[in-house]
This record gives sequence, structure tokens and C-alpha cells, in this order.
Amino acid sequence: MSKTDHYAIIVGITTYPDASLKDLRGPVRDAKEFCQWLVDPAGGDMDEQNIKCLLTTDFHPPDPTGPQDAHPIPNEIDALFEKYVSQGLQGRVGKRLYVFVAGHGFSDPQDTETNCLYAANARSYFPYSTAVTHYASWFHRNAVFDEIVLAMDCCRTTNPM
Repeated sequence: MSKTDHYAIIVGITTYPDASLKDLRGPVRDAKEFCQWLVDPAGGDMDEQNIKCLLTTDFHPPDPTGPQDAHPIPNEIDALFEKYVSQGLQGRVGKRLYVFVAGHGFSDPQDTETNCLYAANARSYFPYSTAVTHYASWFHRNAVFDEIVLAMDCCRTTNPM
């Protein structure tokens, strides 16, 4: 397998300024460690250019005063997937896609196949999120990648909506 035929999407969110979700300590660290494993020849042995990583610490201000200036937001997370969806509409993109997301998350008790990552700007009655499993399922159904490795390290909370 060529390491240029493998791709990765990594998201780590530690800061949730709304009082309904507590800040977390591990997601950014875990995301960075996963990225390191991906490029390690003894690990994923991937081309670093094929890794798209989005972390709370990538944004300023580093300590947002409220949800209005917290990042990443859903559009920023979705943009990581957009490229592969667009290419996937034309056919197969690659051999393997790794998806690693860490932060607060939730799933619908009636649909345990749907798991979402809360965006940093999520609030009690505005649960902004990205349905990560929907992307993975779409890639699978449309044979965009031969293999999809999905890891969601999300503290499961409830969705008030």
C-alpha cells in the first residue's frame, strides 16, 4: 500500500465556553498523539500532507469568552470532510481514511448508529454538532475509500433537542 493513498481527518476539542458543557483536558493531546502515530513508520506510516487536523488550540483567542468566539464550529469541522465528499461524487478517493474525533459528543437513544461531536460553540438549546458517523457511512455506501477507520473519543452527553 502506498502511504500517499491514505488520508486522515483529526479533530480535538477541549474548550466549551457554555456552562452546559464542561471543558475537557484530553482531546487536543489525544488528537496530537494520534497524528504522531499516523506519520510514524512503525504506526500508520502516512504522508503528513494527507492529514487534516483541527484543534481547539489552532484558534485565537485561545480562551474564548463565550460560545460566539469558540472554535472549531460545525462549518470548520464539516469543511474537513467536504473535500472527500466532493471527490467521492466522482468515484474512489483512496485506500484508507482515518477519522479521529475527540470532545463532547452524543448519540440519539433511538438511533445508536448516529454519533455526533459537539462543536466548541455548542449550547444547551443550540447543540451545534457534526454527525461524524453519517460521513463515515456515506463514504462506505459510496465506496469512496476501501477502508474507513473511525475512532470517536467523545464523552457522551445528552442532546436537549
